[in-house]
Amino acid sequence: MNRISRYTICMVLVCLCVVPGFADEWEYYIPIKGIEDVIFVDSEVYCSTGSGLFILDNEDFTYRRVTSVEGFPAFAAIALVRESDNTLLVATEIPGDTLQGSGVYRYNLDNGDWQKLEDHYLEQGMGPGPYILDMERDKDGNVGCAGIGGREAFFLAAGASLVKQTDDTNLPGGYNNAMSLAVDTNGDVVMSYNSETGSGIARRKNDIWVTVLELPGYAVGNLVIDADGTIWFSQGGSVYAYDGISLLNYDISEVGGYFGVGGLAVPSDSSVWCAGKNRLVRIYGGEEEDMTAGFLEELEQRISPLPFRSFKSVYANGGDIWVIAYCGVGNEWYEVPGKYSNEGWSFFVPDSNLIYPYRSIAPSDIAVDTTGTLWMAGFFTMFGEPLVSFDGTSWSIHGVNNIYDIAVDGENRIWLFGARTHYYENGEWTTFTREDYPIFSDWMRAGTVTSSCAWMGDGHGNVYKYEFGSEWIRYDAAYIGTDFITSVAADDRWGVWVTGFGGIASYFNGDEWTMYNSDNSGLPEKNVKFVAYDKNGTVWFATGSGLVSFDGSSWEVFDTSNSGLPDDRVNSVMTALNGDLWISTRGGLCRYDGDVWEAFTKDNAPLPSGSIRETAESPDGSIWIADERGLCRYIPDTVTSVNAHNERQPSALSITGAYPNPFNGSVAIEFMLPASDNVLFEVYNLAGQRVYSRAMNMLSTDRHRVIWDSHTDNGRRAAAGLYFIRIHAAEVSATAKVMYLK
Repeated sequence: MNRISRYTICMVLVCLCVVPGFADEWEYYIPIKGIEDVIFVDSEVYCSTGSGLFILDNEDFTYRRVTSVEGFPAFAAIALVRESDNTLLVATEIPGDTLQGSGVYRYNLDNGDWQKLEDHYLEQGMGPGPYILDMERDKDGNVGCAGIGGREAFFLAAGASLVKQTDDTNLPGGYNNAMSLAVDTNGDVVMSYNSETGSGIARRKNDIWVTVLELPGYAVGNLVIDADGTIWFSQGGSVYAYDGISLLNYDISEVGGYFGVGGLAVPSDSSVWCAGKNRLVRIYGGEEEDMTAGFLEELEQRISPLPFRSFKSVYANGGDIWVIAYCGVGNEWYEVPGKYSNEGWSFFVPDSNLIYPYRSIAPSDIAVDTTGTLWMAGFFTMFGEPLVSFDGTSWSIHGVNNIYDIAVDGENRIWLFGARTHYYENGEWTTFTREDYPIFSDWMRAGTVTSSCAWMGDGHGNVYKYEFGSEWIRYDAAYIGTDFITSVAADDRWGVWVTGFGGIASYFNGDEWTMYNSDNSGLPEKNVKFVAYDKNGTVWFATGSGLVSFDGSSWEVFDTSNSGLPDDRVNSVMTALNGDLWISTRGGLCRYDGDVWEAFTKDNAPLPSGSIRETAESPDGSIWIADERGLCRYIPDTVTSVNAHNERQPSALSITGAYPNPFNGSVAIEFMLPASDNVLFEVYNLAGQRVYSRAMNMLSTDRHRVIWDSHTDNGRRAAAGLYFIRIHAAEVSATAKVMYLK
């Protein structure tokens, strides 16, 4: 079978869809990252990838991701094989804290059921494993598995549990990395391997491995066998054919990439297709035909202006050839599958609005501004991946990277804390550096904003307060008590909290700092990861040993033994406008309304991995979820999906809700806009004086939500009392009353 290296970092298409079967809705934005294997089942194409198992329709090229709710528990699929007419086997990374080792699952094509076979950990070689790279079925129905890192090949007896064969494997060269498998014309499994003395090819016949060919060097892979029994393989940048007597070398220039040839495939006409970095070549009857120009000509017509970058792999399905190509520039690049048949080339090209512009799949920090635009930093932004934003329709890339924290202030300015501190306003970035401002370090590990100032902490234990347009104040590590700051929470009403390693949580009331640790508080351990206020001013701490609350006088620890938390390892906490807490943990997501705990895990929700880093609330009440393996969106049944903008058109401008009402901090105003237009949001007191206003440019036809945080235009807190909300668009106004209580 043609195999590609699992170490190849590949690009991404977003799987944007609504997952059925829930009262509420889930959308997931999961890139098809790292295609490892492809097999064809009737009109469907099964793709194992670093972000899960995807099923692509061979005819119309629609696709979907198989979720954990359906019974597929692993988030990374590696190898695939057709076990029988109605079953597939899928080799996966085993979910958990460590990703070493593989699990195998059986999928029933008739009823969609998943069966877990035995996880395999071999106590030899480089540690737990094997890491399965390839699988093939022999003539007797046994399935061979090839793995790396000192693992031997082993077999699945037909229809049985996973068992490693130990008695007569007789593999050459000591401990082996079995790299690639194929089945010859007699139905026997052929394997390429690396050993202590070199590399080679072996055939398993009558339960015994027989060396077919010994080779110098390493990295022999991409085994395929044509109808004449000739064994084709790649090593480095070369393609070889071995007929049992002669070894032919096809010196195809520029085919090789970093890992050598990307793939080989043998369609039903017994030609051999080779995919390399810059060329696509067909070999038939010993003659080479360059297919690159035809592929690129057709591709350019479909994906212009995003250019071709390189070929990745090639697969055969009967007489058809499937080629995976990288396309795009800079960070905006993705994989395009193309199919070559008697009708020529056809391509699966995603809607350009759904291109997910990250090579990685792990959002590390997210925030939503008051227009509903999502801002996201990827896990690999420190390696050059930039900030991106998503307005519900399309992605935008911003030339800022090295981001640790994102915040949005009341003026809808986007604040970034990382290698530099920036804020984004009216299409322009403002950057603070130590050369121009009184800050000790450019690197900020965490930050937040209030209505009047920004608070941030650097990597040396310094905390800074920046009063907008005014002065900077620095508090050094002597006040904070830690050199490594993990989180900052601030509210003009209640003060500032700073957390860090060493079990420290420091509180500033505007006059002095108070330090807390496990000796004088209810904090259970040394690592305090995150801090946030709820709507009543109670502060919540995320730790590796549970969730901790402090109301100013008493501490309480919540863990899996006394709450509905799915995991004690808490990463972050977010307070929604309705007062609910959204708690992100390594084992799932949890919503807590003060009485009821509701957990979302891989067992009951289509989360990519179930390990949640952070959440952010959209103005429409939906919750964005930064999973370690992708981006999700939870849409309560009271919220309109971003994919359903045109399903329910409002007939007139109207304010549909204000909650909470009365309120004591912030109030969310929901309104329906009958047509795209500029919107003016205003707040008036009982004397008819306008105390707050905000212009929102060209909102779409849909339901929207705007937040008033009870501050006036001059930045001061409004007086308690009754206020009138006015929303104006297209010479039409709608009004509502809200009560502000201090």
